[in-house]
Amino acid sequence: LEAPVLVALTFMYADQPGRAEELFTRGIAECERKGWRGAHLSFGFTLLGYIRYRRGRLSEAEDLVRGG
Repeated sequence: LEAPVLVALTFMYADQPGRAEELFTRGIAECERKGWRGAHLSFGFTLLGYIRYRRGRLSEAEDLVRGG
């Protein structure tokens, strides 16, 4: 989990938030497909919320962070 998270955050800070959002969305879907719950999934939702916050999508960001 750590390496993919760092890659996605690098995209976000390199002004490619769309790519970062895509990676987190795929990662969350994979966790859910495997039945993972708890910290990994929560962390994914929270960071995806942070990306949406930085993109100005505040309502979506709040929903994701609360879900996380």
